[in-house]
Amino acid sequence: MNSTKTETVTIWVCVDCLFAREGDLDTTPDCEPWNLLPDDDVSLGITWEEHACGKETTHDVESECDCDRDDFSSRSCDACGSTLAGERQAYTLWYTPEP
Repeated sequence: MNSTKTETVTIWVCVDCLFAREGDLDTTPDCEPWNLLPDDDVSLGITWEEHACGKETTHDVESECDCDRDDFSSRSCDACGSTLAGERQAYTLWYTPEP
C-alpha cells in the first residue's frame, strides 16, 4: 500500500469480481474496471479497526473470523453492480483525501 493513501472505504464484491481480481477467472466486461485497479489501491478484506467479531485481531496473530465475508447477501455488488444474490467479500479501497 502506498503510504500517502491514508483514507479507506470498504466495498463488498460478488464472487465473480473476487475471482476476476484474484486472477482465477476470465474477466467479464462488468468486472473489467474493478480488475484493473492498481494493487496499491486495493486490499483484500477489511481494516483491523473494522472487525466487529470480538476475536483477537492483531497484526501478529491471524484470527479465524469471517468479518470480511457475507455468506449470503441480496445487496448489489459494489464493483460490477450485479444484483444476483450470493456471497460477498469485503475489500478495502485506499485513497488520498482531497485537500
